[in-house]
Amino acid sequence: MLKIIFIVSSTFVVFWLAVSGSAHAQAFGNTPTDGNKTTNDFTAPGLNNIKLIEVSGAAEIRVKPTEIRLVLATVAEGTTANECQTASSQRVQKLSVDLQKIGIAQESIFEDFISILPIYEFEEMELKKFTVMKETLVRFRFQSNLHLKLTDNAQASRALRVAFENGITDIIAFDYWSPDLEAAKTEAFQKAIAAARAKAKIIFDSELFPEKLPMVNFTEEGRVIFPKDMYSSYQNTIEQSLTTSYNWRPDIPRLNAARPMTTYYRGPELTGESLSRELPMKPEISVVSKVNLYFDSPAALRHDNDDKNDDKK
Repeated sequence: MLKIIFIVSSTFVVFWLAVSGSAHAQAFGNTPTDGNKTTNDFTAPGLNNIKLIEVSGAAEIRVKPTEIRLVLATVAEGTTANECQTASSQRVQKLSVDLQKIGIAQESIFEDFISILPIYEFEEMELKKFTVMKETLVRFRFQSNLHLKLTDNAQASRALRVAFENGITDIIAFDYWSPDLEAAKTEAFQKAIAAARAKAKIIFDSELFPEKLPMVNFTEEGRVIFPKDMYSSYQNTIEQSLTTSYNWRPDIPRLNAARPMTTYYRGPELTGESLSRELPMKPEISVVSKVNLYFDSPAALRHDNDDKNDDKK
């Protein structure tokens, strides 16, 4: 007796082939395959490589940032190491005072020393009747970063204005944070499980599976996507075509105009059952969870029954 059943859903395909009392079942998930072998090959112990049915669910929780870290680089140069360190300390101290004037507390300002580097320049000189260009130490460059803990974008904008007024324009980082990420991870995990269970209920409560299939395993993958990873950049220009004409001068160098990159907040690129319904209009932290539930296939149950009958004999 030959039975061939195809079951197709949004997340998996199951192929069941039973011939003369022997059974074999395979479940193909959404991961790439290598020939006839699936990469997510979960095999229950003792089932002789009989595949399982996989049902997945995914969920996303968006968390509003409550803290911002702004990192500014302060740089000073001097003919000696002590001189440039003193100059850097004066710049940092003045900037810290000005930041406190706009409401940023002293404990929210942290100075992080980065480096002090020598700067060399070439000097023409005579060496054993030869003219050479020799590197000579001329000054030092001192850098320290200032980490600012801010509450919102409005305060960050005021801090940037103060930094620019002090001649500091090197922005190292602009990061968002929230202390509620752990709670969001739990919520996303619960929603992902609920989505997978709802999908499994629709499939297994139908007439396609008259017997109850036990769940034998599950996997979960969670990740946090910060706003810095959800920006896209591209060059929005139209390149002119150069054609030969009467004023074409191949001997004259051409200096192209500056073409800055355009950057915008794209938001998360996710697929799943329980995603946020709001447009990505402002930077938010996305907490994502994906759950895979694995069930015994009808072929596995048939395999167990055959083993039990063989034991009785």
